[in-house]
Amino acid sequence: MKKFIILSIVCACFAGSALAGEKAKVVKKELKLDDESIPIQFAFFPGVPQATKYSRVHGVKFGFPISSGYGVVNGMEASIFGSWTKYFAGLQGAIYCECKEGVGLQGAIYSQCDDGVGMQGSVVNISKNFQGVDAAVVNVNTGGKGKFTFIGMQFGLVNYCDSLNGMQFGLVNIIQNSPHSFIPFVNFNFPDED
Repeated sequence: MKKFIILSIVCACFAGSALAGEKAKVVKKELKLDDESIPIQFAFFPGVPQATKYSRVHGVKFGFPISSGYGVVNGMEASIFGSWTKYFAGLQGAIYCECKEGVGLQGAIYSQCDDGVGMQGSVVNISKNFQGVDAAVVNVNTGGKGKFTFIGMQFGLVNYCDSLNGMQFGLVNIIQNSPHSFIPFVNFNFPDED
């Protein structure tokens, strides 16, 4: 089982990096990121050191205790208290994780992602638009744009979603756009394609 978990994390890191290549180029133009990518970076607080603010990390970014920035991490961002880099592909982990766009695995006590693809594993997961798997005590998906704000599966005691194309497994399962908006234990919504 341990080997499977380690292999899954490694695959998520590399898959996230591969999927985010084009997106990183677009982000670089929008945010005026540093031209040069670096393989390893250490951060201490938001903007400390200054180089962490708009950096491109292709490797590992560590936060002692916090890492943040408007840049891109392709690989892994690991911090003690907070991992808050706006764009990541791979693995993001800390007590509190937050991103604007993420591809891969986000693990924390509290995870928040505006637009994500992959998996969130936390005590509390908050997202606007997400595709993949949410696993937490409480999963909330609200405020997103598009036909479906969540595509995939949610596992938790409490699962809430504005518009879901997928399944929920938990004690309280709420899907606002479903004909059966509340069903305990297992709830689902697979609407017809227009």
